[in-house]
Amino acid sequence: MNILQIMSGSYPPNEGVGSHVYSISRNLVKKGHSLKIIVRDHSVKKITRFYDNGIEIVLIPVTKIPFISTFLFKRKIESLFKNEIIDVIHYHSPLVPFVKLQTIKNIITIHSTMKIDTSYIESVSLNAILNKIMGKFLSPIIENQLLKNVDQIIVVSQDIKEELKTGYNYKKNNIFYIPNGIDNDVFYDMNLKRKKQIVYIGRLGYRKGIPIILKAIQDLYDYLKTNEYNIVFSGEGHLKQYVVKFIETNNLSDIVTITSKKQSEVNQLLNESMFLIMNSTYETGPRAVLEAMFTNTPVIATKVGLLKHFNDEDFIKINEFNKESVIIAIKKSIKYGEQNKYNSLQEKHQYYIDKFNNETIVNDLVNLYVGKNA
Repeated sequence: MNILQIMSGSYPPNEGVGSHVYSISRNLVKKGHSLKIIVRDHSVKKITRFYDNGIEIVLIPVTKIPFISTFLFKRKIESLFKNEIIDVIHYHSPLVPFVKLQTIKNIITIHSTMKIDTSYIESVSLNAILNKIMGKFLSPIIENQLLKNVDQIIVVSQDIKEELKTGYNYKKNNIFYIPNGIDNDVFYDMNLKRKKQIVYIGRLGYRKGIPIILKAIQDLYDYLKTNEYNIVFSGEGHLKQYVVKFIETNNLSDIVTITSKKQSEVNQLLNESMFLIMNSTYETGPRAVLEAMFTNTPVIATKVGLLKHFNDEDFIKINEFNKESVIIAIKKSIKYGEQNKYNSLQEKHQYYIDKFNNETIVNDLVNLYVGKNA
């Protein structure tokens, strides 16, 4: 099949959607399919095309102006591929437009609905407030256009199915649940000696509970020093400068570091850490949690997205969206690290490795592409 994957994520991938699209595309190429990934890119001056692991990557230059950039992205894709016949166009929402091309089937994976997703943004800056407004009034215009025109919809968590009903009044029965898979050729247990560190991996952005984590670390400074634990933030995003400034202002640089790892380096970072922490107020995956489990790294997390359906004893739960709950969870984790409970958490991971293996996910996608119910 000739498949076009359209996304708003970055290339090289450094966040959830981009990592997912690249991972499934690599596996689809292995199965003999022709794959193009179309990405909007603010840094290129002209349309740029190259190959990576048999996948054609197409970078489309766009402006940084919200909404207008989506319209330009649409026009350039339609112009570039107007004479090409495509078997499947697979959109990865949010922030991708519907494009009118010659195709047999249009499918969308909804990684989050902007109307619901952006309502959880912390109002910590003017940029954050503008994102909330855009998510409430402008982004749904793009999403409704996609919902109206695609043949089938994939949701990566059952919560999104409910969001489509409540937020968009969507009532068709063409919705299929296929979660994000993890490639165990990329994420696996390297059996490294683990450092006393807790790592945050992902977008340094809104809805991730980052300000609360930082305030908890500030209060835990003496406790972390006594137990010789460090905290590592790895990622990019709107709140990166907020994180940098908080660390500097509160003299936390001796126990907190901030870095940005390539996707190929994330596996080692997880393998050398005792725990991953995820304090999100809203998630549909979250992919980072699954990646941690694939590397046999226990997780400290809020019960959001897929984690609503995980057993509470399989990770260390942050009970509420507040500083006190994060403090309790981190202290609990450090104690677990010194007990047999750490190994018992690791033993739970195999179930999730089997359940969210990328091979299974890609097989479900191919079935949907060719007309079988996933």
